[in-house]
Amino acid sequence: MEPVAVVGKVVILNKLPKTRTGKVMRRVLGAAVTGQNPGDLSTLEDEESLEELKGAFSRGSYLNKQ
Repeated sequence: MEPVAVVGKVVILNKLPKTRTGKVMRRVLGAAVTGQNPGDLSTLEDEESLEELKGAFSRGSYLNKQ
């Protein structure tokens, strides 16, 4: 059997951190959630999206699964 993913928290954002070519930067999302260093951000299209993501988690503004 394969593992099953379960959604625990949902964050609503205006923008996701994307590269200049439009790909979502999943490692940046993961780093923001775990509080780790996101690494190289030279291809990040809009730094405001990263700040919004960090702010949402620091304020605890997410929806918990009920």
